[in-house]
Amino acid sequence: AVKPAKFIKNFELPLNDLENGLYFFNLASVSRTNQISRVATYSFIVGAEGKFDPEYMKKIANREYRFRNKKRTVPKIPGVQISLPFNEAVPFTKKSFNAILRTVNIPGPDLSEYSVVIGKNKEVPPERINLKNNILKVSDLNNGTYSVGVRARYSVVKRGRRVYLWTKPVFRQFSVSIPVVDSPFGRFYQMVTVRIGESPLMTGIFAVFFTLAVLLLGFGNRIVFYFNHMGYRMRLYLR
Repeated sequence: AVKPAKFIKNFELPLNDLENGLYFFNLASVSRTNQISRVATYSFIVGAEGKFDPEYMKKIANREYRFRNKKRTVPKIPGVQISLPFNEAVPFTKKSFNAILRTVNIPGPDLSEYSVVIGKNKEVPPERINLKNNILKVSDLNNGTYSVGVRARYSVVKRGRRVYLWTKPVFRQFSVSIPVVDSPFGRFYQMVTVRIGESPLMTGIFAVFFTLAVLLLGFGNRIVFYFNHMGYRMRLYLR
């Protein structure tokens, strides 16, 4: 049978001024998530019954009818949206943030949980729940480009049974650029790295300086002790 092209919210359908003859109508129900049930066909006769022809009735039932002001119904597909607290066109400058997940075309009571994947590579979230609320907490970020993938699990009732389904995954990408803290040590480190890149000679000088620094940090007290001891022996020898 042809699916109805016109849907109404009323539970009554008035039929007035009908002429004698055979009539039929197709009936289907629509759920809150735009799930259409099977089409049921009903028929009735107005006036004299006449001769009943099953083949003629099937032919009429499968005929397509055009209604005035017919509007094509576009099914609303369940989905999920990711709301970031910053503009992803500009690099994010912190190590953590909270994102909000919003569902689309999913009734509140039918929503379950989410599957989320965060990383530097784009990955499809598996059909496995790892987030049970709509607040996505992201932390421990480093410089680089990240991808967030999310899909939601929801439920619908089909033929009297509750069935769990998953939305299509959605993705958001953003970049992180955490500024270096301005300090004397940071400025010195930047200066040394620039000088090393400009001159191979600076590489050797830096290696010697680094070696001496390690020796002083590790054996500084002992070296000072030996120098003091050597000075004491020299003073005794010169008396």
